[in-house]
Amino acid sequence: MWYAAGLVACLLTGAAAAADAGTTGETRTYLDVEYTAAKKNAGRLRLAFKPFLRIENRFRNSGPVYEQWNAGFRLRVLSWLSMAAYYTPRVLMYPGKPNAFKKANGADIVFNRGLGPFILLDRVANEWYATDRFFRLRNLSRVTYKTAIPGIAVYVGDEFRLDPDEERINMNNMGGGLGFAPSPSLSLDLNYEIEANRRGLSGWQRVHFLGVTCASHL
Repeated sequence: MWYAAGLVACLLTGAAAAADAGTTGETRTYLDVEYTAAKKNAGRLRLAFKPFLRIENRFRNSGPVYEQWNAGFRLRVLSWLSMAAYYTPRVLMYPGKPNAFKKANGADIVFNRGLGPFILLDRVANEWYATDRFFRLRNLSRVTYKTAIPGIAVYVGDEFRLDPDEERINMNNMGGGLGFAPSPSLSLDLNYEIEANRRGLSGWQRVHFLGVTCASHL
C-alpha cells in the first residue's frame, strides 16, 4: 500500500538524518494493560471506568537505562472524551551515574474523534514531578489513518512539554508509526520518534528511538 510504504520511507529517512546529526539511539518497549471494570450508557453518555498499567523500558548499547511504571484509572464520559489520573514511579540507570528513583503524579483529558477513515486525538496532561519538584504541562496531537486492511492503521503525532518554572518548552516528541489490531482486545504498535530535551540544559539534546508497544484491552 502506497501510504504504508511512504510512512516507512519517511521513518527511515528520519532515522538516517538523526543518526547523521549525532543523536543518541534507543529502543523502547511498552506493555499496556487496560481493564474495563464498569460501563454504562445513559443517553449520550458512554460511561466507563478503566484501571490501567503501562510498563516502559528503554535500552541503549550499554543495556537497560530506564524503567517506568504508569498506574492509574481512566474515566470515559463520552465516546470521544475521557480523563485519567495516574502515578508514575521510574528508575534511571544511565552509565556513569548512580541509579536514581523518581516519581510523578498526573492527570489528563483526552479528546478522540473519528472523521471517516481518520481519528483525531488531542491529549492535555498536567504532571507534578514530586522528586524534582516541578510542574509540567503536556500536549499530544495525533492523526491516525485506518487503512483498507482491517486492523491496520498508520499515524503521525507530536507532543510538547512546557515547564512553567523555566518558562519554556523543554521537551518535544515527533514521530509516527504503524498499528496492528488483530482483535478488539489486543494491539501491537511499531513507531519511530525523535525526542528533544533541554530541561536544565543550555541547548537541545536529542534521542531517536524505535518503540514497540503490546497492549491488552480486557
